[in-house]
Amino acid sequence: VGMAEEESEVENPATLTSDMIGKALKGLSKTIDGMGFALTQLELLDQKIGDISALSSFPHIRYLNLSKNMISDLKPLENMIHILSINISHNKLVNIELPAFQFLQILDLSSNQLIAIQNMAMPMLRDLKLGDNQIETVSGMEGNVALKILELHNNKLTSCANLGLPTVSVLTLTGNQIQSTAGLEQLTGVSVIDLTGNVIVALQGLPHGKLAKLILKQNQIAAYDAFDALSGLQITDMDVSENPVADGLDRIKILRRVASLQTLNGAPITEEERAASSEPEEPAEPPA
Repeated sequence: VGMAEEESEVENPATLTSDMIGKALKGLSKTIDGMGFALTQLELLDQKIGDISALSSFPHIRYLNLSKNMISDLKPLENMIHILSINISHNKLVNIELPAFQFLQILDLSSNQLIAIQNMAMPMLRDLKLGDNQIETVSGMEGNVALKILELHNNKLTSCANLGLPTVSVLTLTGNQIQSTAGLEQLTGVSVIDLTGNVIVALQGLPHGKLAKLILKQNQIAAYDAFDALSGLQITDMDVSENPVADGLDRIKILRRVASLQTLNGAPITEEERAASSEPEEPAEPPA
């Protein structure tokens, strides 16, 4: 097939119509003012929808799922002042501008083409899915005072700047290009941090708080001294496999630096290892 023929086969996005919306609406609920009833749930998946302008006439929608379409503009959602859940995953979003929805709790923008997230402030938002985009920077997130889950895996982040939100309890950062953990100091509510598949060499700036599980597989940590930054943290489960340091790994050297460990690279710390770690480290051989 020639290039010209291939291009002609690219499908044009469909326009969402009021008729399509009317047929798909469900979930009869009392309106917020209690004066009547409205259908509040709309789900239209995989319909090749691009233009969603018709949605501006449906302010009562509370649950919106338009996953797997061809949407690039969310401006028509601005009138949905009672919205609780939005799923626009697997679409064509490059930029994201949404008003400060007062009641929105779940926002799924995963698998789009977003490059930056900035100045998003929604007071009740608790679950923000941004995985599988092209995001390079995140800023101005402090207004999301209820945020618990922040998914940013498989993006293009090079640092953890502005990600240390104290309310967050789950943060996914796998498959980025992050070089250092600096910036996560305020993540005091997070118990698990998974940084698999980055290019981390330095471990400064991890939070003193609930952090118990730290997954650092497939990074670039080469020196045992990197783990000095973890002393004082209460990490019980750590995985440093597939790092340069893991080649011929000396578990005792890590245990001396992270004494709280109970499991390293999936294997429990033995009593023998713990006893050996309490003995002082032998000085490195002086260079000949």
